[in-house]
Amino acid sequence: MTTRTPQQEAVVDWFRHGTTDLCVTARAGSGKTSTGLAGVLARPSNQSAMLCAFAKRIADELVGRLAEWNAGPRVRAKTLHGIGYSAVSRAFRDRGLRVRVDGNREAGIALDLLGGSTAMEDEARTVGKLAALAKETISEDITHESLCDLALDFGLADTENEDDNPEQIAASRARVALDVIARSEEEIDGTISYADMLWLPIVKSWAPDPADLVFIDEAQDMTRTQLRLATRVCRAGGRIVIIGDDRQCIFSFRGADPGSLDRMATELRARRLALTVSFRCPQAVVAEAVPLVPDLQAAPGAIVGTVRSAQEAVLMASAQVGDFVLSRTNAPLARICLGLIRAGTPARIVGKEIGPDLVKLVRRMAKGRNVGDEIAGLIDRIVKWRDREVARAVAAKRQTRADYVSDQAETIIALSDGIAGVSALISLIERVFADDKAPRVTCSTIHRAKGLEADRVWVLAETLDKMRAKDAAQELEEQNLKYVAITRARRELVWVR
Repeated sequence: MTTRTPQQEAVVDWFRHGTTDLCVTARAGSGKTSTGLAGVLARPSNQSAMLCAFAKRIADELVGRLAEWNAGPRVRAKTLHGIGYSAVSRAFRDRGLRVRVDGNREAGIALDLLGGSTAMEDEARTVGKLAALAKETISEDITHESLCDLALDFGLADTENEDDNPEQIAASRARVALDVIARSEEEIDGTISYADMLWLPIVKSWAPDPADLVFIDEAQDMTRTQLRLATRVCRAGGRIVIIGDDRQCIFSFRGADPGSLDRMATELRARRLALTVSFRCPQAVVAEAVPLVPDLQAAPGAIVGTVRSAQEAVLMASAQVGDFVLSRTNAPLARICLGLIRAGTPARIVGKEIGPDLVKLVRRMAKGRNVGDEIAGLIDRIVKWRDREVARAVAAKRQTRADYVSDQAETIIALSDGIAGVSALISLIERVFADDKAPRVTCSTIHRAKGLEADRVWVLAETLDKMRAKDAAQELEEQNLKYVAITRARRELVWVR
C-alpha cells in the first residue's frame, strides 16, 4: 500500500512503535489484511512475526503476499492447525515419536470402547465426531452437559429409530465421548487427529513455535480453542494484534465466540483502533449497510454504485457468470440453481460437504424400501422426518437444529422437482454441489460467502425477512448476516423479492 488513510497509518504506526497489545475492529472491505501486512513489515527488524490464519485459504493468501512483498524468513503465516501441528511434533520428538495423522482417531477409539464390532461402526463415527467437535470448540472445559448440548445442536443425537428420545441418545453418546477424550489425552503414541492439533497443545501445555509479534486475523470467526492456541504463540514480552469485524460474527452455531474481540481486548488490556472505510463497496451499498453498522464509511472517490429491487424472474433472466446469488439457507438456492441450469446458465451451490450429507439423508430414507424410480414415497418420508425432528428441536428449544433440519429437507424437495427417481436425484445433488472452478453463477448461503465478493450480488430478501431471532444475541447475529450479504457487492446490490 502506497497511500494510507489516517486510520490505516495509525495501525501501521502501532506495529512500528507500540508497546501494548492491539485490537483492531476492521469493517468489510477496509483493507485490514493489507494494512496488517504493511504493519508487520514496519515492525522493528529484530522481531520475528507469526500470522495466524483462521482457514487454509487465508493462510495461502498471506503466504503469497509475504513472498510478493519480500517479507523475509522471520515472518511466517500458518493456519491454527499448522501451528498446533508444529507444537505436537516437537513434543513427540522429545519422546522419540513421529507424528501420524489419523482423521478418524476419535472414531477408532470410540469403536474400541463400544466393543469393536462392525455393527457399531456408524455409532462410533457419530461419537467420534462429537468428541472431535468438543476438542475444537470447548477445549479444556469439556463436561457431560456440554457434550449433550453439542450433540443436540449439531444433529449428533439422531438415529434411524423414530421412537428414540434425542435427549437420551445425546446423554448416551456424551458418556462415551468423554471416555474417548480421556483416552485421547492419555494415549500419546504418535497418532493424532485434526482436532488434536488444536486441543493437545492446550491440555498438555505444549508451546507452539514462539514469535515476538503475533498477528491474529479474522478473530471473530475463531473458537475459544483456536484463540487460546493463537495467543500462546506469543513469546514472553512480545506483542499480540487481533484483528476482525465483530459485526461479521455469524458462526456462533459452530463454536465461534461472538464476544471474542471485546473479551480478548479486555483480557490483554489492548489498545483499540478501528478501520471503518470500505474500499470494496460503492457509496450506495455502504448507505444500505449504515443502518446496521453506523460507523461504516465509503472510501473517498468511491463509485456511486447501484442498489435496487427486482422480481425473481428478472434474476432468472439476467444472472450472468460471475454473479453471486445469496440466501440465508440452501433450499431457495436449490430452486434458483436448478432453474438457471435448465435455462442454460452455468450455476452451482457452494458447499462441497453439503452434497454428501444430502445424499446420505436420501439414501437413509430410501434404505430397505422398494423405492425403485418412485420419488414421491421418498419425499413423503423426508417430510415426515422433517416434521418429527423439527418438533423435537423446538420442544428442546434448539432453533438452530430445527432450521438445519428444515433446510436439508426443503433443499431435497426443491431439487426433486421433475426428477424421476432416487438415483437421478442423487446424481443431481452431486452435480449441483460440485466443487470445481468452472465459471458459473455462484449460489451461496451468506455464511459461505463471507470473505468473498462480486461485482453484482443478488440477495434473496425473503430469506432474511423471515429471520426468527428469539433474544438479543440472536437478533444481533441476524443483523450481522444482513450486513455480510450487503457488503459482498463491489458495484451492484439487487434485493430479489
